[in-house]
Amino acid sequence: MSESETLLFTLLLLCVPVGLLLLFGYILWSQVFRGATKRQTAEADARAEDARRRSHGFLRDAKVILASPRGDRELMDAGDFGRYRDVDLTLEVSAPDEAPYRVRVVWEVQTLALPKVAPEQRVTVAIDPRDPEAVSPSAEWARTRPAL
Repeated sequence: MSESETLLFTLLLLCVPVGLLLLFGYILWSQVFRGATKRQTAEADARAEDARRRSHGFLRDAKVILASPRGDRELMDAGDFGRYRDVDLTLEVSAPDEAPYRVRVVWEVQTLALPKVAPEQRVTVAIDPRDPEAVSPSAEWARTRPAL
């Protein structure tokens, strides 16, 4: 084998593993980045929807019928200075001149505010005028959990 062929063979032996490593790194990075972007988009959409319901919706009184904190996820939000827990809630929403109705929602509730969503407690909620089943918390200690 000539010297140039040996050099070419050595370069190929080095370039293929490095190329595969770079390809694997790019795929891994893009999956992580895409997941983070989807999560951030879902959270931003949920916050915007909560804000829209608070400003354009109807404020109603609701009684907590059932509250089940989920143990699978506790998150820290530096922007709101608090820890949040996911809580499955069944609420009975009441409005003047209307029959009460029940809705099921999942909210992120600040850990210190969990007693506020205990059964039989009353909370104020914001109702979407176009969809009475779409219920957001009106308090700052809770927010709608984004669909991830």
